[in-house]
Amino acid sequence: MPDQRKRRQKVGLADMPEVVMKNILEKANFQSILKLRKVSRDLRNFIDDEKPEFHLEIIGIHMTSEQIKIFLKSSENKAPHIEYQKHEQGCQIVCSRRAKSKTYLLENEHFVEVFCREFEQVMSHQKTSVLLSFSLTAPKIPEEFKRVLMAKPTPIKTQIFSMTTKTHSQVMDVLPHMDPKYLKELCFYSSPTSPRLEKWIFDGIVESDQWKTAHMLEVVQFFVDVPLKNFHHFSAGNYFVNAVTAEELFELKENYLSSNPLKRVFIGYLDEEPLKDQELHALFGKPYFANPRQKVDRGRWYFRIAGTDKAVHFVLYFAKSLQFSLINLSEVPSNAELR
Repeated sequence: MPDQRKRRQKVGLADMPEVVMKNILEKANFQSILKLRKVSRDLRNFIDDEKPEFHLEIIGIHMTSEQIKIFLKSSENKAPHIEYQKHEQGCQIVCSRRAKSKTYLLENEHFVEVFCREFEQVMSHQKTSVLLSFSLTAPKIPEEFKRVLMAKPTPIKTQIFSMTTKTHSQVMDVLPHMDPKYLKELCFYSSPTSPRLEKWIFDGIVESDQWKTAHMLEVVQFFVDVPLKNFHHFSAGNYFVNAVTAEELFELKENYLSSNPLKRVFIGYLDEEPLKDQELHALFGKPYFANPRQKVDRGRWYFRIAGTDKAVHFVLYFAKSLQFSLINLSEVPSNAELR
C-alpha cells in the first residue's frame, strides 16, 4: 500500500493521457499555458506540438531603438506589460502588472531577437481566433520583425489594424500581413516627432486588398495625395487629402446615396485653391444656413436616400474641411430643401 501511494504522488501533468492534456489546454487561458511551458521540457514540447489556441483579443506593440513593449489581452484577463530592453550584458525583460514587476536578464541576447522569438511563439497559438485589434508603434520596423511576419504561414486575423510610424514605406512592411477577410478598420498615424501634415505616398496602400476591404479609416497628422474615388468604400472615416473638387464631392455624395452605407466621414483638405461657390451650387443646389445672419459654415445640403427614412447630410466648413453623415429624415430642418 505505501508503495502505491508513492507511485500516485509521482504522477504529474506530463503523465496524463494525451486526450486529458488536450482538454486541459483547451480550457486554460493563454497565461496558464505559457506558465505550463516552463514546468518541464516534456510539457513544453507537448504544448509546442499541440499549439492550443490562445484566444487573444488585443495585441499592442511599441518599438523604439532601445526597447520593445508588448501588451496582450484575452476576453478573460489581461497579461502584464512585457518590456524587452537593450542591456549592456544582453536583453533585460521586465514584466509589470499593477504595482508589481519582475526583471530577468538574458545574457548575450539581443532584445529585438528575443522579442521576435516570443512574438512568433505567441502568434503560433493564435490560429483561428480573430483579434479585435492589432496595433503597432514603430518609427522603423526592425528587419528581424519583418522576417517573422514573412515566415508566418497565415496572415494575422484582426478586425482593426492600427499603425503609428514615421513614413509611408513602413506601412507596407506590415499591412500586407493582415488578413483582408477580417479587416474592418484601418488607422494610420504619424509619429509625434514627424512634421505635422506631411505628405505620405499612398499609391501602393490604396491598391492593397486590405485597403479595399476595410470599411472604416482614420488618417491623422499627415495627408495623402490620391483621388477621392479611392475612399468611396469607407462608410466612416477621418482623413486629410491634398485637394478636393466639386465634381469629386458630387461623386462621393452619389456613392453614398446609391451603394455605400454611410455613417460619418470627415475630410480635411490642404489645397489653397478654395472650392468655388458657383461650382458647388451648380452641382448640389443652393445651400441651407441654420443661422443666415451668422454663417458658421459655407452651407449644408440634405439628400434623401430612396426607399428609406434616412438622408445624407453634407456640411462644408470654412476651415478647409467637410463632413458627410447619415441622419434620420426627422432631423432635416423644416425650412431646408430635401433633395
